[in-house]
Amino acid sequence: MRFIPMLRIFCFITISLLPLCRFYSQDIESTLEYARRLWINGQKQESIPLLLRIAFFDSSGTYRYHSFRLLAEAYEANDPRTSMYYYDLAAGVASDDSLKADAVFRKINLILRQGLYDRSAVELMKLENQANPALSGRYSFYMGVLNYRQGKYSDAEKYLRQCIDSAGFSDLSLHIRKAEKIQKRYKPKTARIMSIILPGTGQLASGNYGEALNSFLLVGALGGLFIYVSQAYTITDAIIAVFPWYQRYFQGGFQNAERLMEQKRKEKEDETFQKVLETIKKYRR
Repeated sequence: MRFIPMLRIFCFITISLLPLCRFYSQDIESTLEYARRLWINGQKQESIPLLLRIAFFDSSGTYRYHSFRLLAEAYEANDPRTSMYYYDLAAGVASDDSLKADAVFRKINLILRQGLYDRSAVELMKLENQANPALSGRYSFYMGVLNYRQGKYSDAEKYLRQCIDSAGFSDLSLHIRKAEKIQKRYKPKTARIMSIILPGTGQLASGNYGEALNSFLLVGALGGLFIYVSQAYTITDAIIAVFPWYQRYFQGGFQNAERLMEQKRKEKEDETFQKVLETIKKYRR
């Protein structure tokens, strides 16, 4: 019967290919190991072609999660959008919920650092009601960070308390109260209005004394020049020759006051946030 010889040929080919499959698996594994060594040595960009090769040729999917994860981290600094893409791929091929959640949390961390708070909230919705205590703790931490960055300090404290022992509650509350005071003290719109009423006062409120003096003197001098030209010549001459300059520096002054106040508030918020992180590190459960 022809069936038996064909069966023998099939078995012979299958057995012959087994060492090749084993070699192929070992080749991917060794490539991943080499990419990791490059990674450890700080050569992240050099590891990218190797990791892409693994992701493309690993038909079994055994090493794809690790290659996608490392690719995402390699792109974090220079290309956040591509990094997010690879975190999504890593989450998609993860072999269990823990690895999947880890990839999503890393993506959320990147999104938060980009200041994309609404998008961070959408990603965190995917991880609600985590049964795993470790994942639940990370979820609470990132929800706390998100609410802090959005200025929702009461909600931030509620979530961050879930990450620390009760011994750290008072320290955490102290830093959160300070953040609330910063939000009330440094208001960009208030600085804008102040500089519209009296040039330089918005910059003065944010602690930029040099900028305040410069704005006050410059706008004041141009205002005085406008009055002088309108009296010495005509109001039309003053409008044509002086008013465009006055308008330029007056408008630039209150816009600058708003920007400087925003910078000052962010600087103070970041300082307080570092204190919050130190508290969490010290009293972490």
